[in-house]
Amino acid sequence: IRRRGAGPLDVAVLTHGHLDHGGGLPSILRRSLVHTLVVPRRDAAAPPPAHLQELIASADSSNRVVVIPGFADDPSVFVEGGLRVFSGRTSPGAPAATEENDLSLVSIWSAGPIGAVLTGDLEIEGEKALLASAPAPLLRAWLLKAGHHGGRASTSDALLDAVGPRVFVASCGTGNTHGHPHAETVARVEARELLFRRTDRDGSIAFTRTGRGVRIRVQRGFL
Repeated sequence: IRRRGAGPLDVAVLTHGHLDHGGGLPSILRRSLVHTLVVPRRDAAAPPPAHLQELIASADSSNRVVVIPGFADDPSVFVEGGLRVFSGRTSPGAPAATEENDLSLVSIWSAGPIGAVLTGDLEIEGEKALLASAPAPLLRAWLLKAGHHGGRASTSDALLDAVGPRVFVASCGTGNTHGHPHAETVARVEARELLFRRTDRDGSIAFTRTGRGVRIRVQRGFL
């Protein structure tokens, strides 16, 4: 982050408690590279994993703000209204034994006609909750990031219909053992003739708003 002159960050969003989404955050917090850490709201039915509890405690002890977003009827807004973060679950929250992936926070970046929807690792049940709770206009966006790295149990046709994206991005590792993105997800996207980019083949992908629209840049060998 420092090498690229991008920090300190205004906000870091930890979508849910899996290490592949937040394993690097402790070092970022120790180096004071983020002002605000956003974590999912939890309840007794779905307490946070131990490493997530430790992460929140370390942020608190360093006097960094930890924000627990409200549910879809009360979204938290960051970055001068350009970034909205919320849970797709309405009160009183997720049912007992809900999978960790389906607790994922949803982030929506608004930039006029250009916007993006990021659903963390939400799978089908989480997407259903999101579609039932979020106002339809809120989800319309130019870009949709694949849920759960392009797994077959995410990015349903119902979500694709609701977002209506022109660009679809899957974040997944080269040669990952899960086979992400799965063929079923790729087929759903290709049937809609969307511009499709994936990190396992394209490298890191950056979207930057410009006066005329959006610039898309890809880079292999990020470090």
